[in-house]
Amino acid sequence: ATAVKVEVEVKSEEMKMECDQEEEKKPERKTRTRPPAAGESDIQRQSRLTIGAKVLEAGSKSKKCLGSHVSAAGGLEQALYNAGAEGNRSLAMFVRNQRQWNAKPMDEATVERWNRVLKETCFPLSQILPHGSYLMNPGSPDPEKLEKSRTAMLDECERCERLGIGLYNFHPGSTTGTGTIAQCLKTVAETIDYIVDNTKFIVMGELPLYGFAIEISVKNKERVGVCIDTCHIFAAGGLGCRADRHENIGRGRIGKAGFKWIMDDERLDGIPLILETPEGDYPREMITLYSL
Repeated sequence: ATAVKVEVEVKSEEMKMECDQEEEKKPERKTRTRPPAAGESDIQRQSRLTIGAKVLEAGSKSKKCLGSHVSAAGGLEQALYNAGAEGNRSLAMFVRNQRQWNAKPMDEATVERWNRVLKETCFPLSQILPHGSYLMNPGSPDPEKLEKSRTAMLDECERCERLGIGLYNFHPGSTTGTGTIAQCLKTVAETIDYIVDNTKFIVMGELPLYGFAIEISVKNKERVGVCIDTCHIFAAGGLGCRADRHENIGRGRIGKAGFKWIMDDERLDGIPLILETPEGDYPREMITLYSL
């Protein structure tokens, strides 16, 4: 399984599908956003609609599925509206509050609202990539923190499956300075096995630690993918510093020429390509990428 992200992404090969094939099966996607927010003027709302339409027009001849991390504030279904506002053809999101260990159970009303808006917006489930909570450390050497991480991760993956989402992206964690890298990776593999054994179809995708190339052994490799971050795979700062420094498209040392290779590579057609750039002007950057 392989995955790519124009600043972080993951994808199972067996779930790979081209965007244009998806569009043939479903009616034309609407660019309508969430209902107008309190205090939002008609001009502001129309501006959001226009931006999304411009992005979709820019990518109309491309098989690449660009997107960004969108907010689900106000309900998970709002992520779909927000993605439409930006012209996303893929999206990343949190399926619960990522700042808290505990979350109230997902009720049926939430699932019904999600399914209704999913049908309304025609957003393909294959292009939705939830991101795991940053609180979790699935490679933690601390038994208590590891147990909390596994419980939270399983809960998030179960929520994904209830929503019909088949992908899940997470950071493998850290030794926290008290364990070895080898032991950390072994623990990550055991965590993945635990999640896979207790879920039905979710595909787990992990993003390697900064500056490291990792290979872990898991039992069910068909349900495990690798997240490729174009920033981290290119560089991790000065020698040995393992820095996490992202830059906007065209401003960093990868340059537009580097991203043109990505946009021209047919192997990356039809999978989520998610932007994770500092300024967050995703519509403008997606238009730039589609133009390469």
